[in-house]
Amino acid sequence: MTIMTRLLRLWKADIHGVMDKIEDQGLLLQQHLREMEKSLQHKEAQIKQLAESKRQIHVELTAGTQEYERLESDLELALRKGKDTIAKHLIRKKMVQQKHTEKLQRQHNALAEEQKQLSQLLEEQRLQHEIFKVKAGNFALRRNRVPGYHTYTRRGPAAGANSIEEHEIEIELIRRKEQIKTDGGTT
Repeated sequence: MTIMTRLLRLWKADIHGVMDKIEDQGLLLQQHLREMEKSLQHKEAQIKQLAESKRQIHVELTAGTQEYERLESDLELALRKGKDTIAKHLIRKKMVQQKHTEKLQRQHNALAEEQKQLSQLLEEQRLQHEIFKVKAGNFALRRNRVPGYHTYTRRGPAAGANSIEEHEIEIELIRRKEQIKTDGGTT
């Protein structure tokens, strides 16, 4: 490794360290929360748009079904009167209508599946957003409560050890006991 490569690597490490100290972690957390909220709003708008598209297709399906039934009754009438030319024309229209209705039904089913998947994803992201908001709130509390805690430091587990509260330890103890019960005594 050349001296220039080593100097370049050292310079990059120093820049990253300076940037870590410059960045206000609280502001970054708030920015991430805003971005998550914007993403949630975008997905909600997508779900509304899918629901509207489904509604429109349902209206078309209903009209198509009524048209199909009308063609069927006209076809029966033409067959009873012996009008084969009209009957052939009605059969052709009926077949076209049936294919169109099947296509609409596939579109409706695809939209319903997409809406279901997007709704599930939205719910998962809402939960993640809520968890993130709680973590951001806890970060802000620790930051305001602990003297000298102005920026996030990467000093390892001991850096935040003073901020662990008793109820967190109790909850972890309960989780561990439940895990032992469900695992049959193995951890």
